Order: sequence, then C-alpha cells, then structure tokens
Amino acid sequence: MIKERTPSQELLTLRSLNLRMNLTDQQKKKLLRLESGYEGELKFDQMLKQLGQDKYVLCDLMLEIDGSYFQIDTVIITSQMIYFLDVKNFYGDFSYTPEKLKSRDSRPDYKNPLHQLHRGITHFKQLLHSLDLSFPVSPYVVFINSDFTLYEAPLHEPMIFPTQLNQFCSQLVKREASLDKRHHSLAKALCNLHQSTLRFANPPDYEFNQLKKGIHCLQCQSFSTTVKKGKIYCSECGAYEATREGVIRSTEEFKILFPTEHVTSSIIVNWCQLDLHQKTISRILKRHYEKRGETKGIHYV
Repeated sequence: MIKERTPSQELLTLRSLNLRMNLTDQQKKKLLRLESGYEGELKFDQMLKQLGQDKYVLCDLMLEIDGSYFQIDTVIITSQMIYFLDVKNFYGDFSYTPEKLKSRDSRPDYKNPLHQLHRGITHFKQLLHSLDLSFPVSPYVVFINSDFTLYEAPLHEPMIFPTQLNQFCSQLVKREASLDKRHHSLAKALCNLHQSTLRFANPPDYEFNQLKKGIHCLQCQSFSTTVKKGKIYCSECGAYEATREGVIRSTEEFKILFPTEHVTSSIIVNWCQLDLHQKTISRILKRHYEKRGETKGIHYV
C-alpha cells in the first residue's frame, strides 16, 4: 500500500455534524451512502493485502487535469498493467440499463457507474500523457457486496461482480516481473499530484454558534464526558482516554469543520466545553502543533 485509504473530508464533516446538529433527511441519506461506500472500499483493501510486494496499490486519489478533477478509488500498478478501479458497495437486486441500474425492489436506482468510470479513465490517460509516461490501463467497476445482483448485465462491459472477486485477486497475486523505475516514478507522481486539501462541493450550511460543543466519547459518541486526573471519562459507557488525546481529536474535528479558521487556545476551550484551563489547552496545542504569531495573534497549524 503506497497510499492508504482515509475517510473523505465530506464523510468526516457529515459524521461530525451528525453529532453536533440536526442534519436534513437528504444529508442523513448522503452520510449513509458515504459510510456504505467507505465500508466497501475498506473491505476491498483487505482483499488486496494478499497481493505481495511486486505491486503498488494507491487508494483514494483525487487528481486534476486541465482544470477537471477526477477521483480514483484504487489504482494497482503491476509490471504489465495499471488497474483503474471504481469500487461500489451496492446492495440488492438491480437490472442493467445504459443510463442507470434500475432497482427491482423499493430501493433507489443508481446512475450507471460505467459513465463515471469512462470519464475517469479518459482523464487518467490524459494525465499519464502529460507526465510523459506510457502504460496500458485496464479499468473496472468492482462490485464488492456479496448481496448485490445485477440482471441483464452486458458481458463486454468492464465490471467485476462479487462472485468474480476471488478470481480477480488470484490473478493479481500471480508472480510478475519486478517493478522498475518507471513504475516507481508513476506511483510517486500520483501521490504528489493528489489534491489532499480540495474542499468537496456543496458543503452543508452551519455556523460555530449553532453546533453542540464538547468532546464526545471515542467509543459511544456521547457528550456525557468529564475530566478527572488527566483523563476524559464517559458516564454513558465508561470509556476513557487521555485528556491530551481527546483535546487533539476534538481540535482535528474543529479543523475539518472550519478549515479557514485559526486554531487558538480560546476557541478550542470554547469548542471542548470541559473543565480545562486555557493554559492546559495551550500546552497541549503547543506540543502537537506548530505555533504561529505573537501575543494576541497566536494560533496553531
């Protein structure tokens, strides 16, 4: 794994907002879709752990070419082929149509994922050309959920179904020639070009004052937490963690929700809403982050 998978900024934002405010029905559905998609991607990542050391695996890339952004769930670099994979955790029975996957029960339809795949592979090949790198590329939509069935699926389209996953991974495990400098250059270039700070489109509307304050429990997400003898305790489930870890976790949450705001000790005191002195917060922030500014302008990055 050259680049491990992490939750998207959109998923982290909605997770946090779901604890601190009332999401709309549409936002709750979006959160469920993102959680399901991320769960499926992690499941596929575990299957790829068996590939061995003669492959490069890069997960969750956001790339840009000529002002257009495109996302790749998984790229597998082998000596003979670059696999461009879009992972879907769809559940239920569907029928294939050129425009969408039509539900055969009461579930919502899905857009045909091949459209996104074709768009992504076009951009990816343009990116390879701009890097003066030439590799054969094999794109697939990977359906990871064993409870997914697609009726009337065309045989010629690049789709891997749940019953084909083990065979697909077994083929990748087969020993190939060693990777060379070109493969290393490609993996390094893709990591460097990844747009890690790109803000997702159409974020929810919220303000600092309308969000619930506090450090929620790491285990049960409850805000029934108190500080005692250097630890944060949850009165709901009994879990606890070091105060420093809880403050850092909560600070990272603040940074996700308010990426343009300065992190200051006074803001984090207000955000955590626990019996913690500002000097304690300042000391924790100073140890974990880089201090910037002087006197009233001190903040942490």
